[in-house]
This record gives sequence, structure tokens and C-alpha cells, in this order.
Amino acid sequence: MIPQTLQQYLISNEWENALNFLESTKEQLGDDLLERKAWCCSRLEKYPEAIEIYRDLLSRQPNNAKWLYSLGYQFYAQKNYSKSVEYFERALEIYPEYLKVKYRIAYAYLQLSGTENQWTKDVYWKAIKHLKDSHIIYSNYSLDQKEKDKSTYADICALHGKTMLNSQKYIDNAIELFYLSLSLKYDEDVQYQLAKGYYLKKDYQGALDNLPKSNKPSYYVLELEAQILTDNQKYEESNKVLFRIIKFRRKDYLYQRIANNFLSIGNNGKAMEFALKAVSLDGRNYKNYLICGRICKEIKQYKTSIEYLEKARLNKQKKYQCDEPEAIRLIEEINVITSNYPIDEICVANSLEQQVGIISKYNSSRGFGFIRAKLTGKDYFFHIKSVLTNRLPTQGMEVRFEIMQSEKGQVATNIIFC
Repeated sequence: MIPQTLQQYLISNEWENALNFLESTKEQLGDDLLERKAWCCSRLEKYPEAIEIYRDLLSRQPNNAKWLYSLGYQFYAQKNYSKSVEYFERALEIYPEYLKVKYRIAYAYLQLSGTENQWTKDVYWKAIKHLKDSHIIYSNYSLDQKEKDKSTYADICALHGKTMLNSQKYIDNAIELFYLSLSLKYDEDVQYQLAKGYYLKKDYQGALDNLPKSNKPSYYVLELEAQILTDNQKYEESNKVLFRIIKFRRKDYLYQRIANNFLSIGNNGKAMEFALKAVSLDGRNYKNYLICGRICKEIKQYKTSIEYLEKARLNKQKKYQCDEPEAIRLIEEINVITSNYPIDEICVANSLEQQVGIISKYNSSRGFGFIRAKLTGKDYFFHIKSVLTNRLPTQGMEVRFEIMQSEKGQVATNIIFC
């Protein structure tokens, strides 16, 4: 019999208090109280202590499927999936219709299969078999059993659906499983997966309609919403969502996506501004240089474009040991356009409105520095004599300027502060 005080701690999820209560008990604990002690240790992430207790219980009841599952779960919780499946398999030998174990072992095998070429691995198909078995097991349950295990079966349906999203052929089946899972219990991640299923079908309205509705949506929900809008050519709406995300999540790929959206609507200046931010956040991501190269090609900065595209190729070769085909194609197009003599065609701005930059360096003692153009990311030399106001320039200051060709190359002139 479980003492009332302990029962209250367990109901209230007060694991530390429950564990202290059990450890203060002077009498030897029976199996039922040992089980609860192990459970408290597990919830408090004291896995070695939980493992020791479950092994003790198994030494007395070696054919108890529950103890085998519980012992395996301690390794599962620590992401030691190889060890966990050993105990899960033993539990299923004793109790083949143990639905919770079916779910855990399927998940563990999927983790062991990794994300690359899953379908070629034996452990992946072991996971699928356990998931398929689960549907048969649940269908044969009585109404009372179904009610008792509906939460676990909802998780099984969701997990099985996720495995099907990787194949265009089975997306409809995945969507059906997500609906079934949600009919048994609501889960925001499953709702997200349902929206993702519609997105992969290119049913963008269906995807938007099925996104989780929340006052504080998760970042991955917002990211999917932005991607749906982009693919539906609603670039400005997509950027509104992306701007919300970067307020709390500064990731280079988000700035890269903003840049792509601006490029799609012809706002090349803004596109370059956000592309350069992406590069500053991660100078190893080849996609950041690729978007810079695309923008520069669009504004006929052909030489600079090739420089960015070559960086994209080099970075991809370093990381993936393969070349970047889009970069190669763009470089070939530029060489055709320029007859293999690429130059930056934009030399002089038509007005001060067309060139905005940031003072990237300034030597106050010698009176010269460099302005980095927001449009292209290029640095231009300037001298204090070219500043048209009485204020002194400082690093980081935003300016408007024109570009002039001098004997030493292009320089900034007619500089005013924004």
C-alpha cells in the first residue's frame, strides 16, 4: 500500500519530495515502492540510480516486461538508443502487444537510422515494422483498451506520418495519419507536421489553414509560414514573418531568405544588405555567398559577382566535397555576357539617393578611410576633403555618396551624413 503523503507527492509531480520520503523510510521497500523510487529517480534525471533499482527488480522478476521496458527507457532518455533497444526487444518477446514499447523502439530505431539514406538501412525498416504492427494491435483492442492507450497510439500515428513525409508518394497517407493522431489528442507539433504535409503537396492554402494557431507560435511554425508565403510568391508578406523571427532568432539562413525575397521583388539594395548580414553571421555557409553572387549579377557587378560565386563553390567543396552547380552556371552566364572579361559596370551613381554606405574604417590622424556600399558590399576609399559637411566621420556612420573614377581606381566623393 502506498502511503497517502507519498501518493500526494506523486500526483503533484513533486519528485524530489517523493524521493526524500522514500529514502527516509526505515522499513525495507517492497517492489511497488521500489518502482516508484526508480520512477522518481528517472524523472529527476538520476538515471544511474534508476537503472540500479530496475536491475534489482529484474533480478527477482526476470520475465517482467514492464521492468525491461523501464530499464530500457533510462538509456532511451539519455539518447543511448542502441542500448535501449536491447531491453525493448526483450520486453516485446515477453509481451508482443506492449504498445508503448512499440512506439519507443520504433523511435529509437529511426534515430539509429539517421537522416541520410534512411531507406537503405535495416534499422529503418525495423522501425516501420513496429509502427505497422502497432496499427494492427490497436485495431484489435477493446473500447476500454483503446481509451486507455489512445495517447500512445496518437504518438504512433504521428511518428509513422513523419516517416512518410520523406516520400512524395506517401504524403496523402501521412496527412491521414496526422488527422487520426489529432483526433485522439491535440499536439502542436503534429498540427505543424500536418501543415508541412500540405506544403509538400504544394497546397499552400491548405498548409496556411492548418498551421498551429497560437499567440506565441514556435519559431519553426513561423519559418514554415514564411516559406509557404515565399513559394506562393507573396514575398513581402513572407518578409514580415521573417522580420518577426529575427528579433529573437539571429540565424544566417533567415537573413538569406529575406535577401532572396527582396531580390524577387527587385529591391536589390535591401537584398544585398541582408545577404551581407547573412555572410557576417556565417562566413562558411556557401548559400550566403551564392545569394550575394546572384544579387551582384542582377545589378551588373559582374566581377564582384564572380568573386562571391567562387567563394560559394570553395565553401561547398570544403564541406560537402562537391561543387555548386548554380554558381558554375551563373559564372558561365556572366562570362558569356562579358565575353570572358567581367567588370563591375556600375561606376557612377546617378544621384546621392542611389549610393548608401557605412564608414567601415576611418583614420582620423591621416584623414582617410573606407565606405562599404550597402548595395554591393564593396569598400571605397575616401578622403576627408570629399566630406561635404563640417562634422567629422566616425566608424559605423551611415552616409550617402557618389563614386568617382580616379587614377588609383574608384573612390567615394560628395559624401554627406544620413
